[in-house]
Amino acid sequence: MKTILSIEEVLEVIWSKLADSEHKQDFIDFIRLSSTRITHQTEAFARAAALLEVQAPSRFPAVREALTELANEGQISALLKLGEMYWYGNGAPKDLDWAYELCTQAAALGSHVAMIYQGRILDTQGDPRALEVLQSAADLGEVSAYTFIADIDSENKLAHFERGAQSSNPYCAYAYAYELITNTEESERHKYIHLMEKAARMGSPSACTFMGFQHLYGKSGFEIDIKTAKEWFAIGSKYGDWISLITLGRQLVIEPENRAEGLQRLQCACLLGVSDAQNELGYMQLYCGQTPKEKALGIYWLRQAVKQNDTDSIYILSRALKTGMGTAANPQEAYELLEKGHSLGDSDCQCALAAMLMNGEVVEKDCERGHQLFQIAALQGSSLAHFQLGKSYEAGDGVEKNVQKAFECFLVAAKAGYALAMYCVGMHYLLGMGTPENKPAAVTWLKKAADKGQAAAMHSLAMMLANGDGVKSNPKQARAWFEKAAKLEYPASLRELALIYYEGIGVEEDQEKARHFMARSASLGDEYALEWIDENLPQKPEWLLNLMKPNQGAANDNKLG
Repeated sequence: MKTILSIEEVLEVIWSKLADSEHKQDFIDFIRLSSTRITHQTEAFARAAALLEVQAPSRFPAVREALTELANEGQISALLKLGEMYWYGNGAPKDLDWAYELCTQAAALGSHVAMIYQGRILDTQGDPRALEVLQSAADLGEVSAYTFIADIDSENKLAHFERGAQSSNPYCAYAYAYELITNTEESERHKYIHLMEKAARMGSPSACTFMGFQHLYGKSGFEIDIKTAKEWFAIGSKYGDWISLITLGRQLVIEPENRAEGLQRLQCACLLGVSDAQNELGYMQLYCGQTPKEKALGIYWLRQAVKQNDTDSIYILSRALKTGMGTAANPQEAYELLEKGHSLGDSDCQCALAAMLMNGEVVEKDCERGHQLFQIAALQGSSLAHFQLGKSYEAGDGVEKNVQKAFECFLVAAKAGYALAMYCVGMHYLLGMGTPENKPAAVTWLKKAADKGQAAAMHSLAMMLANGDGVKSNPKQARAWFEKAAKLEYPASLRELALIYYEGIGVEEDQEKARHFMARSASLGDEYALEWIDENLPQKPEWLLNLMKPNQGAANDNKLG
């Protein structure tokens, strides 16, 4: 008597043909073909990760040959798995007609599940026979067919889902639970969560992921429970579910002791072609990798995401290519990537491209187009673009100079929380540029920018406090802001601190400190500090000469920018 092979046994046949393959995609296709059963997923992910740069022929032709031999012997599971391969294009060229034919052969051998496959394939093609075929499978006792009838007979969707859930199919149990929970008010969802947990324990990867999120965010009657959430995501990961993989990876990478495992989970999601994971892992490896190999791996994953038009990855990769981070510098490719990002409507890419054009980097300087790109990005709500538009109007770069429009653009960016724009708004109010002078408003905006770490704003605020300009004089607070800006190496604040200690304003006179701060200010290019040094210390001691060696001309005082 002929032995009838199960789906699990057919998967073992497939694995036996692939285990020593040198073709990365073979293992990814295997994971997809075995997504509802835990078999060799861990081994498959490890093999795929080891073959990132290896080029070798696929072993799936041998798989198809072996399954065809079994199919010719009347093995229904082999027919179904072959049909699935051609249906989804995993391990075989996508061919719905041939997939349908294979399922027809399995149905002729008495497989009611094959009839469901037939109905689903017909439904994807918009064929009205789909409902008839699915109903026939249901009438013959394959109640899981009702789950797919629900997609066609939407008026009776819930009833169909309920009948489908009476089967042993984990997906059908998940579909019923999901329909009930997502169409119920949050306060009532706890009544049905046991159905989702049942589906998860039956082996539905999607149900495992759903349960993980309920515990992660404290939904459906659960308290936030990170430990239990990770346990559910770990189960989903065993099936190769990409959402569980990327979510668990994100949780683990923030735990120092589990960082390596977190990166490995993210890499599994990357291998499955998830652009979000490729972007995330690429960024992490590029900026946090400790070795050239790790940074190069970051570039690899960013490039994979770029192939899928992931705009975040396009922007990050262009920056890396411009500076030579993790890869050889290639400004021309960086420019071409930004053009691609611009064509996809990404505001970050548009701003970076505009900056290139404004500065004449790689390509011929074109301020007018740069200004236009900032406008396009600003229309999408980019605060950086509004700020840069303000700079463009202020300087008359690519557009007629207009300080009023500059102020308006700065104000939009400032209200959106852009710190440098807050500083510019404060200075415009202080100097009455593009808007009536308003010193209380100037103080307000400069304080906001200073609180966000803007050294120029700290200095301007300190000057107002020191001079009682628009605010009550407060030398102590002024000195505190000068000191904060000085720690950020702001030249003008270093110079003002030097004068405070030189003259003993609110502090004990300290000539040594005065000389130190003034010399540091001069070394950063402050013109007033340089003049003071020449006037007061014409015979410069060696320590002063050494300190002043980096005299490269840093930004000075309250210039906008």
